[in-house]
Amino acid sequence: MKPDSAAWTDEEIAWIDELLMDEDNGLDQPLFSSEMDGFLCAVISGPKLIAPSEALRWIFDADAGEQLPRFANPADAERLMQLVMRHWNHIAASLADGSYDPLLMQHERADGVLMTLFADWCAGYMTGVGLDREGWRSLLEGEGALLLHTMLMYGTEEGCEALERNPPSDAEHEARADALADEACAIRDYWFSLRVASAAAAAPVEAPSPEQPCHCDSGRPYKHCHGAN
Repeated sequence: MKPDSAAWTDEEIAWIDELLMDEDNGLDQPLFSSEMDGFLCAVISGPKLIAPSEALRWIFDADAGEQLPRFANPADAERLMQLVMRHWNHIAASLADGSYDPLLMQHERADGVLMTLFADWCAGYMTGVGLDREGWRSLLEGEGALLLHTMLMYGTEEGCEALERNPPSDAEHEARADALADEACAIRDYWFSLRVASAAAAAPVEAPSPEQPCHCDSGRPYKHCHGAN
């Protein structure tokens, strides 16, 4: 992995979360590292390209995309921007080659069982989906929603309420956590293939020379077929 697309280190993750949690920066609802990873994953994967400047607004304010930080040290702001863009590049590259690994946290319960926490990641992912909810409609409704099932279940209020009514077993919970990477890559591939097909359909078709066979496969020379008019 190139240095400008390397994954965050544990020290960088701790620094990011501490900076965004600092009350002096004036942020009420920022995205922390795991949420940010899910958010960027959705933004990068979706049906249309979203500029980093637009995405950044929602990293600072997951509720409305309006609140901006008051960093006392300009160097902190610069470092944060560099880390976000590096992680953006890392996620884009790993989604493309199928090696993406969601940034998930773990928690040891009172009974000593280590559980994977991924509701925050899913909530961040759904925040990213919300930036273009109409564009994501085919994966939010009907059979396409199967690809988003885990994100919808763990990352939305309705899904969390359903989990409270019918909680999964530990094994089911961990299986869903393990499947997130493959699901994220599948969603990226789904939208990427549609974007490529759309771009190909919009590209102008170069007319063949007069003596070449017509592009409509009629078998006649172009000048005597579609090139006759």
